[in-house]
Amino acid sequence: MLRRISKLGFFIQFLLFLAVASLFWLPAIMDPGPPMHIPSEGPLYTLLSQWLTGMPVFSVCFALLMVLVMCIFLYAICSSNDLVTRENFLPAILYMVLLSWNASLLVLHPLLPAGILAMISVYTLMRMYGQQDPYRQVFTATACIAVASLFYMPAMYLLFMVWFSFLSYRISGWREWLITLIGFLFPFIYLASWYFWNDEFLSGMLKVLDAIDDPGIGVNNLKAPDIFSREV
Repeated sequence: MLRRISKLGFFIQFLLFLAVASLFWLPAIMDPGPPMHIPSEGPLYTLLSQWLTGMPVFSVCFALLMVLVMCIFLYAICSSNDLVTRENFLPAILYMVLLSWNASLLVLHPLLPAGILAMISVYTLMRMYGQQDPYRQVFTATACIAVASLFYMPAMYLLFMVWFSFLSYRISGWREWLITLIGFLFPFIYLASWYFWNDEFLSGMLKVLDAIDDPGIGVNNLKAPDIFSREV
């Protein structure tokens, strides 16, 4: 079936993508749930969810918008780097299913904004190929990972992805490695300063450390039949 879908025209694939998105998300918009809160959420997500408190429909629509952005961004990454044919929208369709298969995920949750920033980081790392002095790309990739971790704290482990890409590109200059640390620590310096300014430095840093070790969302906590728990 996937092979047959991959051979369809781009316009038909895009209509199928919209149909899949509607099938999953229309019931969630008609019966919206509150934003998801997990122990590993970052301070930026906490602020975002507080801002959307009392607006459940807008919260779910905003979550859907981020899912659509990630799916289209995935298609752009794959097509621009010749991972798939340029007119094949199948990766975006599959990614939509993966992000929406469970009713528990049809709400705003920390992985959505973190996922967009992680994709920007991946796209930037791919654009590094063949660059002589990719200082700007290195800083952008690591800064995006750092900001992503302020939405979903375990995203900071993606810093290892940057270092592994250096090994793949055979980058051995000390400047690139130092820039990764500067780009990664830059948002956290602002976070620490904010906590210090509000006399919450110790409690805030302890909360950050606790969130790093707790992934928060596990497949074992999601039941497959939940996809049918909402009715149109």
